[in-house]
Amino acid sequence: MIFYSSPAEMYRAGAGMAGMVAAVSSAIAYASGMETSRITVSHEHGVLFLDGIAADRKAMEKALSIANHIAACPVRMRFEAIFEQCSTKAAGSS
Repeated sequence: MIFYSSPAEMYRAGAGMAGMVAAVSSAIAYASGMETSRITVSHEHGVLFLDGIAADRKAMEKALSIANHIAACPVRMRFEAIFEQCSTKAAGSS
């Protein structure tokens, strides 16, 4: 059995994007302060995508930071922030 010292090393060793997606997804899910965010991780053409709903801007930045720290490939965000949805609804309900 082969053991890797980091998810980035696992990727470079040829374990592929599926392992990278799982590592990033798990790290985000178990990070402190991410409990109310619903973020999924996927990949397309060698790029890692963070999708879903983030509780606030701090959660978005934290998820991106975690992904960039682990991933050995480009990371892009496609988030919706709950706080932006709430402020848009409040502005439109006058």
